[in-house]
Amino acid sequence: VSWQGEVRRLKVAVQVVQLQIECLETTDACFTAVGKSLEVSRLLTAQLGKDQKGKGVRVTVVLFDVARGSPIKVADRVFKNEDEAVKSVQSLVAEAVAQRLDEASFVN
Repeated sequence: VSWQGEVRRLKVAVQVVQLQIECLETTDACFTAVGKSLEVSRLLTAQLGKDQKGKGVRVTVVLFDVARGSPIKVADRVFKNEDEAVKSVQSLVAEAVAQRLDEASFVN
């Protein structure tokens, strides 16, 4: 993936920023507030959890546009187990950022 603009990595989890700005939900409004607080135009986030049946591992990677207040791309998959999920995270990130990303700052 070719990156244009500044790429920054958070030194704290997104959840810590959410606590600081008192917006704890994983909603578009909260991600918009987080992005504005960090002064970035895009956020790249990942969430891990159990699938709805409780048997697999769900991995969701989101490229979020702060100005629009909505996701640009969501890559979401369920894996049989944690090992399978870990092996596939890089491909999910690549899928999420496979959009045009010029003029952007990113937080991973």
